[in-house]
Amino acid sequence: MKLGEIKLETLMLISPSDELRCDTEDDEELRRRLSQLEGDSNYNDYLASMPGAINRCFSSLENKGLVPSKSYELDNSSATRQGKYLLFSLEEISDLGHIEKVLHYSEFSYIRQTDYMTVGDTEILLEAKDGRYVVIYTPIVERVRQTTDDARVIKLSEDLCAIIPYFLKSELLRAENENEAAVARNVFEAMAAELTDKSDGYQTKVESVYEVPI
Repeated sequence: MKLGEIKLETLMLISPSDELRCDTEDDEELRRRLSQLEGDSNYNDYLASMPGAINRCFSSLENKGLVPSKSYELDNSSATRQGKYLLFSLEEISDLGHIEKVLHYSEFSYIRQTDYMTVGDTEILLEAKDGRYVVIYTPIVERVRQTTDDARVIKLSEDLCAIIPYFLKSELLRAENENEAAVARNVFEAMAAELTDKSDGYQTKVESVYEVPI
């Protein structure tokens, strides 16, 4: 889903109107419509507040564990040997949020979860073993700013993007209509909980493949 689509859907939740409809498949039309709305006193305050609210929503989704995990294979040749350990830099993982686990792929094609220690925010210490190391981590969703292109695609699933407008409505109406804001937040939390349950079920299946030959 595009950033501009999320903005329009949020405004539709707050105050449904035909003037909020446009061909969102057409990037230029989407940009034009949002630009027009920014000059409309009915919407400009909401739109000005959206980037901060969107970023808070991203943080909420990350903290709930709803952002899909990613993997990164460490480069053994770049590691620094420290006794029986290897010190790797994490700076190449530009979207690293927090590490969930580290997997070791042995020369015999076994996958095992291995212990690790982080050194500051940019390095990780692992026991030296033959084979490959893969970091499984929660990525940080790229944040938005006032100047972010409204046609930019938000790199989250459609299910996650669909609940963002409810979070935004709850943030934008907090001062002017506490009841509507509370209802919107409850909807967001309920939908997020459903997605969390689905995610937990899938993760249980993934865990069962560790330490099994491939």
